[in-house]
Amino acid sequence: MPAALSATAPARTSVRSVARAARWLLWIAEHEGASATEVAREFDVPLPTVHHVLSTLAQEGLLEKDAARRYHMGPNVGVLSGSFVREQGVPSVWQRALAELASATGETAHLAAWRGGEITILAGVEGSRAVRVPDIHIGSYAHAHARAAGKLLLALAPAAQRDAYLARHPPTRLTAKTITSRARLNAELERIVAARYATDNEEFADGLACLSVPIIEGGAVLAALSVAAPSQRFRAERQFLLRAARDAAAQAVRGGAGANVAMLRGA
Repeated sequence: MPAALSATAPARTSVRSVARAARWLLWIAEHEGASATEVAREFDVPLPTVHHVLSTLAQEGLLEKDAARRYHMGPNVGVLSGSFVREQGVPSVWQRALAELASATGETAHLAAWRGGEITILAGVEGSRAVRVPDIHIGSYAHAHARAAGKLLLALAPAAQRDAYLARHPPTRLTAKTITSRARLNAELERIVAARYATDNEEFADGLACLSVPIIEGGAVLAALSVAAPSQRFRAERQFLLRAARDAAAQAVRGGAGANVAMLRGA
């Protein structure tokens, strides 16, 4: 009997350790970053133990530590979230948010995400207004530097993932407004990180403009929700379109509990 107890005890200890690490990882995600001291205080655990666990998670790419010694989601969290979304297809709540955005604005809306190192349009709904944008083509594309969703996903991706994409797809000129300089593109991506949304003002196609906002859950960027319109109409309604897109993205996370996006036009 003592031998049997000795054999099973390490397994129970190991499971408890994994469960504890998972709880801490989820807590850090929900709070969009935390220090080891904050985790130790929240879970009433000795600080050295917290340092050991968080350092291990960072070594595995599930966390990253910034210059202020705060931990944030690491690049391998994106691998997990991307795998989950691939297995689930396009979640129905995302599809509803996409359809409502197109219906409320009358403009074409689409959903994009990383897939196998490429940026891919997962779904789209055409607008109903008199002048519409070109048809949506589902699948991967090579011009992320010139498209709102592409720029957003590049900006919010880990640096290694972004650099690998741009090495395969160097910025090329599509219109007179396309950004082709890597220095200018880097500056644009920094602006997008600060603003939390991206725009494409005739950079992909003449006469077409677009904006894109992220769908974020648990601190991970899962997808980009975008709305496009003819440039003149886009300029006149940009703030409404941005509010509508952000509300739709929030509904994609909350499951539709947000305010009706159609009410935003008068906001």
